[in-house]
Amino acid sequence: MCRMFVQRASHSLSTASDLLDSPHSLRCQSDCDLVGRNHIDGWGVAYYRNRQPLVLRGIEPAYQDPQFSEACVAARSTTVMAHVRRASKGIRKLENCHPFTRGKWSFAHNGTLTALESLREKIYRETKAASRRLIRGDTDSELIFHWLLDSLDKQKAIAGDRCLSLTRMRHTIALSLADLDSRNAQAEQGST
Repeated sequence: MCRMFVQRASHSLSTASDLLDSPHSLRCQSDCDLVGRNHIDGWGVAYYRNRQPLVLRGIEPAYQDPQFSEACVAARSTTVMAHVRRASKGIRKLENCHPFTRGKWSFAHNGTLTALESLREKIYRETKAASRRLIRGDTDSELIFHWLLDSLDKQKAIAGDRCLSLTRMRHTIALSLADLDSRNAQAEQGST
């Protein structure tokens, strides 16, 4: 599984020491996490300026890439999301590096939709055509992100970049992910 970091604060803060210098920083974990795995299939950092996400990504291992350090230093914001990738779905390429963004929304995922190949087409069809056109990579995470935003829109929890109801948003996310988890488990059982 990948590793990620998220910071949400009431005022703009630097994340550089957390992401680069701490004993369990993402830079360190990209080389070797606590269980001895590396996360060398790319990295991404999203942070917000003027309520819009800025995303910097790279395909080199974060611990070797000077651009990762530059991105971490630049990521001074109230909201920062950083991710180092250990690929399980999708090849090592920039379009598969998290976080993904759409409008003001940003998303990173730690885990794998294990039955992706049997579910991909159905989830893709459930995603609006306009959203499908925004998909650049071939990861389960990017597909889930756009599918989830469309679910939130359908349930009137969001409208474009606006949150209409935080309660409805939480409820829709919980139901959507439970549905996805159930479908994944059923697809896994069908393939055994």
